[in-house]
Amino acid sequence: MSILYDYPTLASGQDKAVQDMDRFAKWKREALKHAAERSEMLLGLFNRVKTDLASVGMRPSFSASLIERRDRYRLSERDMVFLAGSMSAGFETTSTTLMWWTLAMVAFPEVQRRAQAEIDAVVGRTRLPTYADAPRLPYVRAVVREVLRWRSPLRLGLPHTVAEDDWYEGMFIPKGATCIANTWHCNRDRTVFGDDADEFKPERHLGDNGELLPGPKETNREGHVSFGFGRRICVGRHLANDSLFIHTGRILWAATLKCGRDGNGRERPPDTSAFVEMGVINRPPPFDCMISPRFPEVQSILAEERESFED
Repeated sequence: MSILYDYPTLASGQDKAVQDMDRFAKWKREALKHAAERSEMLLGLFNRVKTDLASVGMRPSFSASLIERRDRYRLSERDMVFLAGSMSAGFETTSTTLMWWTLAMVAFPEVQRRAQAEIDAVVGRTRLPTYADAPRLPYVRAVVREVLRWRSPLRLGLPHTVAEDDWYEGMFIPKGATCIANTWHCNRDRTVFGDDADEFKPERHLGDNGELLPGPKETNREGHVSFGFGRRICVGRHLANDSLFIHTGRILWAATLKCGRDGNGRERPPDTSAFVEMGVINRPPPFDCMISPRFPEVQSILAEERESFED
């Protein structure tokens, strides 16, 4: 602009030249349109929680917690709306992964016992595990990594559209084609994970001294491809890993998970090969699980933890 029209150097996004460019660029117009639509949707969902918050029997939620503690967090309503919205993308996949993790703990009790032994040795029984314990709990983290490899919430990942004509290993891929990554197969590639790739085996992610190893380079060092690939890899994967670690670590610290039983007292182990498809998400079918505290002090320690959080 300065060369063509002797226009002053742009100093602000509110400059008229910038605003004109925003109106000129089709991609920017479409992005602004989609942003407005998403904002309206998120605001509507949040306002529904506000309206229902006083209802008797309303289930607790992240949004309700934000509203009830808005003075403590010093968040504006706009901040709360978009904070809740930013968390929505990973909730479905995280909850599904926790379902598969629970199934694995019930189906493979020896894995559960080994993880609990590690927690007892590192954390003890007078406090809950924290994020600071993660480096010293490699097996607990390996179990999470193996669940994501063994039973990815998205068996075919998310489809992507090719931006330009491309060639890959002699195959032509035209612009506009839809590419679908077979996450299920990639997570069972025997050249990467070995001949036992179909088995649930957390120790495959550990070194000779029990340390958590970086995943194979083919998996972006994650140990699986459930977060996707390349520039489109899940941007929330670090949050997902941390969230899964703290949830699973605290459950194992506090509780023992066992198979449910039928009317005759016989164990009813879950079917580890069955799936229930819910859109692009793949969950385990319902299964019975018996949960009991591991030691007498569990309830009082959990109550203290909750009280300190609410304060």
